[in-house]
Amino acid sequence: MKRVFGQGTVGLLTALAILPGLSGCNKTIDWLFDAPAQSESVQASGKTEASVETAVPMSVAASPAAAAPVSKAADSGPTTESEIRSTLNAWRDAWAARDVDAYLSFYTPNFKGREVGPANWQASRKRVIAQAGKIELTLGEPKIVVDSLNQATVTFSQNYRSQIRSDKGIKKLQLRRSEGHWLIEEESFSPAKR
Repeated sequence: MKRVFGQGTVGLLTALAILPGLSGCNKTIDWLFDAPAQSESVQASGKTEASVETAVPMSVAASPAAAAPVSKAADSGPTTESEIRSTLNAWRDAWAARDVDAYLSFYTPNFKGREVGPANWQASRKRVIAQAGKIELTLGEPKIVVDSLNQATVTFSQNYRSQIRSDKGIKKLQLRRSEGHWLIEEESFSPAKR
């Protein structure tokens, strides 16, 4: 029996890695499984190469992984979601600790919230956080939607309490990856109905 890819696991892994790219191919892929050449009975019966293609095991041919193309966003999905969760937790921790410089570093440089410009927004946040006293901040399980390689939307419940204010509601963040870091470029909050 002739080995196409070499010996052991490397050959199998290589074969499995290219299999999704071959779905929909009009040529037989028997060589991928070290299958013997067409039998004489198939050659004698006059069946075409397309009918021999059915020799591919159905479990492989019908596999959703073999039929569905793999997107680049899906390739980096778990890593991207993990990065976003880490960013979200660090943002929350900086805010709750009243570390204003760290907190502001999670926003894009041109973020202005509802203010007329970024400088006004930053001054407002510094003032509000300084006056807040102790901050208790609890975030619910985030729903993360990776819109593209560099954009994501995160939605979660937020429970905020300080010495001067408390509120509960849904926070939505639009994130953008910049120089390897996820930054907040848009933010909205919908208070819970009382």
